[in-house]
Amino acid sequence: MSLRRCSSARIYFGKFGGHKAAGGFSLPTKNLEAFRASLSGFAHQCLQPEHLKPLIAIDAQTDLTQINSHLYRQIDALHPCGIGNPDPIFWTPNVKVVEQRIIGKGHLKLTLSQDNQPVKFTALAWRWGEYFPLPQRVDIAYKLRENTWNGNTAVELELVGIRLPTFSTPSPKKAEFYHNQRRYTCSLVETCHGASALSELRIRNPEGKVLAIQKGQRIGLLGTKREEAKEVDVTEPKYYQLIKAATRALAVIK
Repeated sequence: MSLRRCSSARIYFGKFGGHKAAGGFSLPTKNLEAFRASLSGFAHQCLQPEHLKPLIAIDAQTDLTQINSHLYRQIDALHPCGIGNPDPIFWTPNVKVVEQRIIGKGHLKLTLSQDNQPVKFTALAWRWGEYFPLPQRVDIAYKLRENTWNGNTAVELELVGIRLPTFSTPSPKKAEFYHNQRRYTCSLVETCHGASALSELRIRNPEGKVLAIQKGQRIGLLGTKREEAKEVDVTEPKYYQLIKAATRALAVIK
């Protein structure tokens, strides 16, 4: 909000001026309360919720394994950054907070990783001490920075925003088929586990029993309730043939 646009408040100034990124002014002490009331009224007319809680503009989603010194040098070639040329902001979902501690005057220093990946990164969150400790898993928005210490140079993350992880689970594929003159229904469900997606085939018989098998596993669950289901070896012919029939039925579903 520009003070130049707030014409009702300008009548209380002694003088004012400056460039478009500045708001210098002076006013007599006796005008302070009237100026405050006028400015508040103007703000209520003009401010929208998004002005009070600005969103972070993300430039790209990336995996932590893609971050290295070569990528940093490419970004560093864009400097100097500032108004009209902001630092690129990256986003990585479902990151694990391995370690975290408060340093200096209320800053956070963290070690972050992703599931099934050996790479770990140091991250800094300036003036985030009041949010300590962060949840074990978060989506993060960040800038890249380079840090040199004891002759070693490493790329680090500078956090600018976090949120709890959000997952989007696709609608399951469903089909109906007949096997040995019995009617079955089946579905292929994608579930999230950490940063990985797992496929589970579920086959229901006319009596309501469900056979659930995760891709690549030879042991499945069979029962009407998951918590009471028994383990079965799905390589046995009676289960194996049923699974083949269900797979064929799902293959024709687009």
